[in-house]
Amino acid sequence: MGNAARRNIGASRSPAIGGDPNAPGWHGGNAMHAAAQYQSTDYLELLIEAGGDVDLADSRLERSPLFAALMARRDDNVRVLLDHGASLEFTDREEVTPRQLAAGINDVYHVWDFMQRGADPLATDASGNTFQSYIFSSDPKVLNAAALSDRSRIIGFLQSRRIPLDPKARP
Repeated sequence: MGNAARRNIGASRSPAIGGDPNAPGWHGGNAMHAAAQYQSTDYLELLIEAGGDVDLADSRLERSPLFAALMARRDDNVRVLLDHGASLEFTDREEVTPRQLAAGINDVYHVWDFMQRGADPLATDASGNTFQSYIFSSDPKVLNAAALSDRSRIIGFLQSRRIPLDPKARP
């Protein structure tokens, strides 16, 4: 973990002595964003218990801690944030949702999970792209078996709801 994250997470001890878990930190982030990237859920849970906002936007990209957890590939922190009410419809400065971000980083598992949790399959970003523009741009030949399975389930889910498929969608 870098020094910037340590400085932001250092605030995680301060709630016990009256600190604000939502106070702005270094480089536009705050303790919630740093904790979402950390390898353990301990800091994140501590901050949430102290009133940390699971949908607090950072000042640079206007992203919530859920985006930070996704980018850091911290599945346990994604779960903690969702269990505490993090919004799947939260949008950043470019109107990207967590599911679109997950699709953009080829995190097929979370794309599928977010669909199961009710994320809007038709949400578009500032460029007019849905998550399909991102998830189906990957060549299926480079995906592992679990990702291919989730991808097939996503296609089936969309078809069952008569949502038009991106031309690149193929199992």
